[in-house]
Amino acid sequence: MGGSGSSQRELTVEDNQTLSISPSRSSSDEKKKSNAELYKATVAHFSEAVQQVEKKYLKTSLPLICGELQLDVQKCYQENGKQSLNCSAEVRAFEECIEKQRQRLLAK
Repeated sequence: MGGSGSSQRELTVEDNQTLSISPSRSSSDEKKKSNAELYKATVAHFSEAVQQVEKKYLKTSLPLICGELQLDVQKCYQENGKQSLNCSAEVRAFEECIEKQRQRLLAK
């Protein structure tokens, strides 16, 4: 070892046995191929796990709460541009509806 520039490595084991390891080109290529296969398998396994979690815990469609009032607020904002205070009545109605729904859910 040291600064000899040799590509050979030595390893001393507990019983004072010395092993020499010489990396070869074919060994390196085999490792690259093995790593690529392992990477593909890991990605496939991870993707499958993500799908299982999404299926179990995420609902694809949630019902809109106060949906009509929400649309009224969005429409008002679009129509009034930089004058968003003109939409305060719509926002207030939407907030009241959301609060009623929240209280209803908490009462269950």
